[in-house]
Amino acid sequence: MALQHFLEILSAFLFLFSMYSMASMAGLLSERSGIVNIGIEGTMIIGAVWFALLSNLFNGLMGIWWILILSLIISIAISSLYTQLLSVVTIQYMADHTIAGTGLNLLAPALAMLFAGMLTGNTSVVPQSDLKYFTTTLKDGGIFSYLSILTTSISLIVLVSGWFILTKTRVGLRLKASGENPYALETSGVSVNKTKYTSMLFAGALAGFAGAIFAMDKSFHFTVNGSGFISLGILIFGQWSIIGITIGSALIGILVAIFQNWVTVFGGQSQLGYLMNTIPFIIPLIGLMIFKSVSGPASVGKPFRKDMR
Repeated sequence: MALQHFLEILSAFLFLFSMYSMASMAGLLSERSGIVNIGIEGTMIIGAVWFALLSNLFNGLMGIWWILILSLIISIAISSLYTQLLSVVTIQYMADHTIAGTGLNLLAPALAMLFAGMLTGNTSVVPQSDLKYFTTTLKDGGIFSYLSILTTSISLIVLVSGWFILTKTRVGLRLKASGENPYALETSGVSVNKTKYTSMLFAGALAGFAGAIFAMDKSFHFTVNGSGFISLGILIFGQWSIIGITIGSALIGILVAIFQNWVTVFGGQSQLGYLMNTIPFIIPLIGLMIFKSVSGPASVGKPFRKDMR
């Protein structure tokens, strides 16, 4: 494999690993608190569209680093607020988690098109962000983005910090108790609902960051191509552990990176490329069948009623 092909696949892998690991981490935080977060896909769409819109709107108004930082911060904040829709309907109104999350997924593309139409007048695509400062063109015309290194570094810091917090601190123990035995946690004097809301804020931020990563190196067409659902598969494959989702994100990331560039690197007809692109989506399904007997936290998806203590 030529060096330029290797670098192009490496760049794609780093982006994919960052995106999958952060989205899976969002699912882990949600389910540890007792909430089934099917809405990761929709939250990623919100994060992606706002990053794409803001990075284009800020273009020419400030330096490239300020564009990147502000676009990330604002898109992550909006995504975190968007996830609170799921928090309210599942915690306050005790709605079915799967139905509520599906509602978020259905609402997100419509909102994304609405935002894009209001700010740009275009509801078919948000053009690729002008972040050329972070990219270099390879000899074969491919692109290596140094943003992939930055996003991977941030993701690894989040994963290591998350592992320490969830396994070594009182906050992690309370979060685990919220998903396993919320009534025991409430009896100890800790508010279960407050724990859930806080966890979902961070989960929304991570899912929004994952969406922003998706929109960093391509035009945004109001979809993240099922990445949120793949991340949920990775979460189950990793058996609700940070080490597991890190390994799963790396495995799926390298497979997707290779298959997405299959025709370019290994040759063949374009139809073969479309077929190869479907394989990474099949792998999580196989994983779900293998780990079908594995369940998450004991109280995940169940309504919490204080009067039931």
